[in-house]
Amino acid sequence: MKYQTGDIIVTRSKQWYWNVSPGYWNHVGMFVEIDAKQFVIEALPFYGVILIPAKMFFARDQIYKVLRHKPDDQGPESKYSIIPYFAAHRALKDLGKSYSLLGVFRRRNCVSLVRNSYQCITGKRLPWIVPDDLFRDMEKTHFQIIFDSEKENHET
Repeated sequence: MKYQTGDIIVTRSKQWYWNVSPGYWNHVGMFVEIDAKQFVIEALPFYGVILIPAKMFFARDQIYKVLRHKPDDQGPESKYSIIPYFAAHRALKDLGKSYSLLGVFRRRNCVSLVRNSYQCITGKRLPWIVPDDLFRDMEKTHFQIIFDSEKENHET
């Protein structure tokens, strides 16, 4: 599976003690390709907003789904949405920001990093507070599941 810049990765650790967020899913990151190198931008406690190699992210003991923004009103010839590309580059501006459990006061948590990036580009308010919210809101926000680690083998 070839991921694209701006794809959202929603994860759940296979280790019960890491699953502290409310709901089933407990973490969110965003795929970014820079100079043909693959990364995931994410917000972690104690580290803040960081960029890690995608191979390291996917090597964690976790299950995950990858969500992609669907092209909507960009014409029938449009194969890819440009929104994720700009959302990912907006997220990169948050590198180095501190972590906040609530994602407030110019700090970020994993969901607020992704939410704010997409909100800035689309101009639409997204009601994502916890990772599960991305699934509840998928149809309204034009996202679709393009990869499910429980059904397919990961290839980078």
